[in-house]
Amino acid sequence: MKIITHSTRICAATMLFALLGLAAWGRVAAQSDGNLAVAITRVNDRTFPQVMAHVAVLGADGRPVDTLTAADFELSEDGRLIPSASVTVNKDDTQDIDLILALDLDTTDETLAQVRTGVKSFLPTLGRQDRIALVAFQDQARLVQGADGSADEMRAALDGLATGGSYTALNAAIIEAATLADAHQSGRTALVVVTDGGASPEGAAPAEAVDRAVQAGLIIYVISLEPGGEPDALSAVAGPTRGQVYQLSAPAEVKPILQEVAWLLRRGYRVSFRSSLPPDDGPHTLSIGISGAEGTGQAEDEFIAASGQVHVTLSIPQEIEAGGMVTVTARIEASADVAEVEFLLDGQSLGRVEEPPYRILVESGDYPAGEHTIAARVQDSLGREGEDSLSVQFPARRELRWWQYALAGVALISFALIALVAIVAFLFLFKWQKKRYAQTCRVEIKNLGNVQTGYRLLAEELTGALGFQFALEGVNLHRRQVTRTIGGTDEGAVVETFEPGAAQRPVSSAPARRGDGGRQLAGARQKAGRVLGLGQAAADVLGAVGALLPASLGRPLKSMSTRLRQQQTRVSRVERVPRQAMSRAQKIPRRMSKARPQGRSPRVEAAPAPGEEAGRVQRRPAAPRSITQTVVDVWARTFPIEPGGTLALDLLVAPLKRPAQTQSYTFTVTSMPVGQEEGPAEAQEGTIQIERVPLLRHLWPFLALAAAAGGAFLLLGALLWVAVII
Repeated sequence: MKIITHSTRICAATMLFALLGLAAWGRVAAQSDGNLAVAITRVNDRTFPQVMAHVAVLGADGRPVDTLTAADFELSEDGRLIPSASVTVNKDDTQDIDLILALDLDTTDETLAQVRTGVKSFLPTLGRQDRIALVAFQDQARLVQGADGSADEMRAALDGLATGGSYTALNAAIIEAATLADAHQSGRTALVVVTDGGASPEGAAPAEAVDRAVQAGLIIYVISLEPGGEPDALSAVAGPTRGQVYQLSAPAEVKPILQEVAWLLRRGYRVSFRSSLPPDDGPHTLSIGISGAEGTGQAEDEFIAASGQVHVTLSIPQEIEAGGMVTVTARIEASADVAEVEFLLDGQSLGRVEEPPYRILVESGDYPAGEHTIAARVQDSLGREGEDSLSVQFPARRELRWWQYALAGVALISFALIALVAIVAFLFLFKWQKKRYAQTCRVEIKNLGNVQTGYRLLAEELTGALGFQFALEGVNLHRRQVTRTIGGTDEGAVVETFEPGAAQRPVSSAPARRGDGGRQLAGARQKAGRVLGLGQAAADVLGAVGALLPASLGRPLKSMSTRLRQQQTRVSRVERVPRQAMSRAQKIPRRMSKARPQGRSPRVEAAPAPGEEAGRVQRRPAAPRSITQTVVDVWARTFPIEPGGTLALDLLVAPLKRPAQTQSYTFTVTSMPVGQEEGPAEAQEGTIQIERVPLLRHLWPFLALAAAAGGAFLLLGALLWVAVII
C-alpha cells in the first residue's frame, strides 16, 4: 500500500509503508510476499460453448499486474482442467468499472463546491456499461444515488448535497458501501472516499469497517483534502483492501484522481476458452488460477452451459421525431452463423436482413401515433432461434393552424413572385447591358431629287461584332428583312462526247484555259490574303509599341495602328466576295458521267474488243452555269422626305458580345430610295472605337441580382421553417 501526495501538477512523490503493528497491517504484510488479488469481473457465456471471462489482477501494492502471459493462467470448469490449447489470454484495458463515491459533508461550502465540480466533469468519461453510486456521510452515512441512475440523476444528486454535521462517520460510510457492493455482484467494486480528515471516534469501529470491506471485495481509495492530515489512519483503511491514499493540495484536483482510479480499474485480461461441457442450460463453476513471477492467486465464478441459445438485443440509438425515420438495430450473439433477421412492427413484417449490420429503417409517419412494439426474430445456420422486442412511442404529427397554412401559401406565392421578378430583371439587365455599351452616331439623309421619297437604310460591319439600330427622336425605326441573291458563274467544266468510227488515239487531259472570271477570283483572293496578313502584323506591332511608350510618343503610333486596322477591314470586304463565290462553286454537284473538270494527266483509252466498232471521245467546254446564294439583310425604313429636305437620324452601335479589348471597327451605312428600283444606292463608311469592358464590371449587375434573389429566397425559407415546421 502506498500514500501518493499530489501537488498542483498531480505528480506521485513517495511510497510509504506504515508498519504500525495493527492487525490490518499484518494482513498487508502477508500479501506483500507475492500473493495476488484476482477477481473475475464479468463472464460472457452467451456464445457457449465459447466462454469469455474478464479478469482483474492486483499486486501487493494495489497496482494492476500487466506482465502475465497465457502460460501463467490455469483454467478449470467444474474441477476439470481445461487444456491450455483451447485457452486464449489477451490484455484488456476496456473493462467495465463499478464505482461508489463517498463524499464527506463535514467540510466548508467552498470545498464541497470544488469537489462537486470535479465529480461532474468526471462523469462524461464513463462508458455506457460503467456504474457509479453516491454515498454521503457526516454524523451518519446514507445512500444518495444508486448505481442504476443516469448521469443527469447523478448531477442532480450532487447539486442536492449540503455541508453540515459535527463529526465524520467514515467507518459507517465504508459499511454502507460494502452492503451496496454485495448487492451489485460485479466481482469487483471500488470505493473512492473524498474527505478532509480521518474517522471520528464515534460510530462503528475501524476494524469492523475494514473487515466488512474485505469480505465484499471492496477496494478503497482515499482522497485526502487535508495535506499532512492523518495519513496513517487513512492508510489503515485503504491498505487491507489493496487501495491507495491520495493527498491533494487543492480540492479542484479531484477529477484527475478519479480518472486515475478508473484507469487502474479498467486494466486486466480477457480470457477465452472453449468449454467441453454439454449444453444443459445449467450453472457450472469456472476457476482461474494464476502463478507467475509476481505471485499467485485464484478466483471463481459461474457460467451457464446454454443449449445453443441465440441472444438478440434491439436498440434505437436516436430520439424518435414526429414523422421521421427510425433506425432499429439488432445486436446478435450466437455460436453459429446468423442466417437471417426478420424485423416486425406490431406483428407485421418489416423486412428481412441476411448480412450485418442487422438494422432496418422505419418511417414513423406511416403509422399511427402512439405506442408500438418492434421485434426481431433471428435464426442461425443450425436452425436455432432467438427473439427480442421493445416498445417505442411514435410521437404525433403537430397539427398546423389556419394561420400557418396561410403563411405557407403566402410564402409559396412570394417564392413564385421573386422568381418571376428575377427572370424579368435578368432580361432587363441583358437589354440594359447592350444600351450601356452602345454609342450613338449622327446620320443625315438628304433628298436631292424632285420627288417626295422614303429611304431604306442598312448598316453592316463585316466581322459581325456590332449590332445597329436606327432611331428618330428616341423612337426606333421599323425594320424589315430583305432577301437578296449573290450571283456568279461556273466556268471550269468540260463535256465529253463519243464519236463512233473514229480511230482510237491517246487523249490528252491538259488543263484548259481558265476563264477571265476564275482568274479574277483567284487573283483577288491571293492579293487580299497578302494584304490582310501584312496589315494585321503591322497593326499589332505598332499598337504594342505605342502602348509601351509614353502618351506623347505612343499616340501617333496608336493612331497609325488604328488606320491600318481600318484598311484591313476594307481589304477583307474585297477578299470576302471571291471566297464566297469559290465556296458556292464547290458546293454545286457535278454530273461526273458527262462533265469532268479540266487539268487531269494524259491517259490512253483501251482498244475496242474484236467485232466492236472503234470510236473516239471528243471534249469541249461546258456552257457556264449561274451560282446563287441567298443573303438576308435587315433594312430600316424612313418616312418620305420632301425634295431638298434633310432627315437627321441616330444610329445606335453596340457590341454583340462583351468587348474583351479596345478595338476600332469600320462599318458601312447604305441608303436606297423606296419605290425607285433603278435608283442608285449610296454607301458611306464610318469608324467607331469600342472600349474594353472588364469581366467583373460586365458581370457585377447579374451577380448582385442573383445575391438579392438568393437572399430573399433564404429569408422566406427561414420564415417558413420557423412558422410552419418548427
